[in-house]
Amino acid sequence: MNCNTEIKNVFVTSENRDKNLYPHGNSYVLHLTTPIKDVCKVELINASVPNSIYNLTEGSNVLNVVHNSVTNVFSLTPGHYSGSTLASEISQTINGLTKMSCQYIPQFGKMLFTSPTTSVSSFSIQANSEEFAKILGFENGVINPNEVSPSVPSDEYVPLYYKHGRYDNKTFLHSTTMCDFHANEGVFLDVEELRTIFNEDAKSITSGGSGTYSGKNISRSFGLISMDVNSGEIKNFKKNSDYDLCIDYPQVLNKIDRLTVRWTDRNNDLINFNGINDNSFLLRFHTLRRNLC
Repeated sequence: MNCNTEIKNVFVTSENRDKNLYPHGNSYVLHLTTPIKDVCKVELINASVPNSIYNLTEGSNVLNVVHNSVTNVFSLTPGHYSGSTLASEISQTINGLTKMSCQYIPQFGKMLFTSPTTSVSSFSIQANSEEFAKILGFENGVINPNEVSPSVPSDEYVPLYYKHGRYDNKTFLHSTTMCDFHANEGVFLDVEELRTIFNEDAKSITSGGSGTYSGKNISRSFGLISMDVNSGEIKNFKKNSDYDLCIDYPQVLNKIDRLTVRWTDRNNDLINFNGINDNSFLLRFHTLRRNLC
């Protein structure tokens, strides 16, 4: 848009919210001390967002272990797990009842479940949620032992693991696919007053020929912030080093006197920051004329 513009920067922080009305930092409303008029463009200059999103959000009764025809159901504490930390947590959870262990094999990107052949002759593992199956690398949820090492390994039986210390005298199985510990592609900043028709979402069409799109979407949100930092770290988005995130409005926004902020995932559901409620960002408003109340 070709116009003579003025610039006004607005700093937004969740710490300024009314914490009685908005106890969590994923949704809040802040009011501008001076309304901004005739807005034609808005840029995101920087943002500070915690990567505190769990990849295991529901841990109750997520794992079935069937060993020697006995079924035990186990729960895990929700959290953000890596391969090694999840394997350790599973081992500590199931070993007392089953004598089984779990290990993450980084060169495969898979989980390995083992049991001494002296205590368990056969077993199976079932992940009871889609989320947990994805983390474990269980493509179909239920996995049965398909590689069994005899008490005395032989190069004629499972030769790939012959004389391999990890598998000797054990019944074992690997997850069928690589484990996926990635909790989310990024977080979406949705500011109700700054929504735009120029941000779109790509979805699948529902079966049956209805022509409608499946699932919730993030269309019209202000934009995506990629969470390219480790769990527990703070993503510091910067316009100059990340990417240019701005919106040109074909019709000016007459007046902005408040900002209704929501941090959402790709399904437009509010992000659970798990108690880290501090986030902030800086917006640069381009206006057609001087802002006069």
